[in-house]
Amino acid sequence: MTRLNNLAGFAVLVLALSVCAAGILIPLYSDEIAVQMVRARFFLEDGALLNLLPQCRPLLMPIPASWYPGAVFNAILYSGASELGLRIRGIAICGAWLSLLWMWAGRHPQTLISKRSLQGVVLSLNMLGVLPFVLVLARSEQLLVVGLLAYCIFPIFWRSTETDGIYIKGLKAALIFLITSVFLLAHPKALFFSPIILASAFLIFRDAGKLWSVGVLLSLGFAIAQSFQHVQVASRCVDAPAMSLVLAQHTLDFQLLSTDRAAFFREASRNVASSLGLVIERVPVTLVYQSNWLPSVDGKWIEPGLAGFGKLLKVSLHVFALLLLCAGILRVVMELLRKRLEPGALLGISMTAGLVLHGVAYNVNAWHFYTPGLIVPALSILLLLVLDAQWPVSNWIRLVAGAVAFYWMLLAIASMAVLLPIQTPRLLQIARAGDDVIEGQSLSTPVFVREDQHAQIPSLAKRCGIHDGDKRLVLDGAAYFLFQHGRQPINVFYVSDYAFGMDIGQKLPEFLRKIDSGGILSRCEYLPKALLDRAIRSDKMCCISKADL
Repeated sequence: MTRLNNLAGFAVLVLALSVCAAGILIPLYSDEIAVQMVRARFFLEDGALLNLLPQCRPLLMPIPASWYPGAVFNAILYSGASELGLRIRGIAICGAWLSLLWMWAGRHPQTLISKRSLQGVVLSLNMLGVLPFVLVLARSEQLLVVGLLAYCIFPIFWRSTETDGIYIKGLKAALIFLITSVFLLAHPKALFFSPIILASAFLIFRDAGKLWSVGVLLSLGFAIAQSFQHVQVASRCVDAPAMSLVLAQHTLDFQLLSTDRAAFFREASRNVASSLGLVIERVPVTLVYQSNWLPSVDGKWIEPGLAGFGKLLKVSLHVFALLLLCAGILRVVMELLRKRLEPGALLGISMTAGLVLHGVAYNVNAWHFYTPGLIVPALSILLLLVLDAQWPVSNWIRLVAGAVAFYWMLLAIASMAVLLPIQTPRLLQIARAGDDVIEGQSLSTPVFVREDQHAQIPSLAKRCGIHDGDKRLVLDGAAYFLFQHGRQPINVFYVSDYAFGMDIGQKLPEFLRKIDSGGILSRCEYLPKALLDRAIRSDKMCCISKADL
């Protein structure tokens, strides 16, 4: 069984490399570009973050002091990226995450299965269904996953001791603060994982001396408090009631705690009970995806087979997640009875608390195709935390564990063998065409665009007197990468009623004049009729000069 598992682990590794490499063909989803606009422009905007919703608050937002290290890190990592450059960065971060997970599994002291088998299992969990393509998306989930991994690896392999010099202790403290700054800046949902931030810091510095331990915990607690205050302010949208309602519908109303506790606990219970199933529902390979983030594929003849395999995948993940959570709780209880809580158990219960808080806070309509890119990797981390080197293991238990490991690796191999031939031909077709607009993917921007197609956008911009460097240009994804050097750019999706500009609607020209926009360069279909009548067209792209607003 060990030899068979080792061969399966090698097969998973080879296929994983192939699938992640194929991820370079995936068009950029609109959220990737929006997140890029926020995190890459810290230096360009003189030390402030770009606000995507100008109808809610000013275009530039001051940030908490504790976010500055993270903002500088993001600006260095992401600034100046092209479409291809952003996708490569996403693949690189995904590669870093999987490599660190692979190395940790290889050094894990468990004795249930071979090290290569454990490496194959944790890698397999991240290669199920469409998850490999989700993991390469340059979204906030990538930084959250890497952060969670760092919070678990450092207390296990890089704890500080009293014998460490002041420079080593200072380096560790600075690094954990930088990681926390990047983590909290990545997305408001990072706050749900505050327990693991504090548990990790406690474990790293508990033997370094009381002053260091208390100092680091206080600094991280300060960063968490600042982030919470900032999220409270940033989530308000008083002047845009429709947008405010959209934002409110995604999360549990915590004001119910003071007005209707029964309703609060009823909604919280519903959220947490349904969250796991709704996340897993987005994992399998299908022919059509939410928001068409991947191109639809013709293949009605394989639809029944995909549905059957998808059901097997979902049931397997559901059982795995529930058993894992139960095992984690059982380990904590057993160690508390022994009056000794090991680092893995403390980190595991902290991770579980974060996942439960995440499930409680988000309503059933908030689970999207990209959410498994956080939850499933977090479960693979939790698996490594729950496994205990001190468990007594008999030969028959090892045999069962080996069979279970082989099952997961076989499931991942089959999953990747399904994903690659179904999606890659269509993705290659889109890349070879090189068009700047992808039919059927209205929210996506192609990574590979022919030079003549690219040249049409600057040529159109000249006809409207628009230049790279103009302030407050309203841009779509394709235009942003060619005109990203002007101050305070505006993502067209967030002001047009095509997406999030429902409060502005047909008054968009007046709104843009009010904020002194430099003009519009966008795909025509994104613009309201009030602006289309004033636009200069070139194929499917439109521009409107500042004077014509």
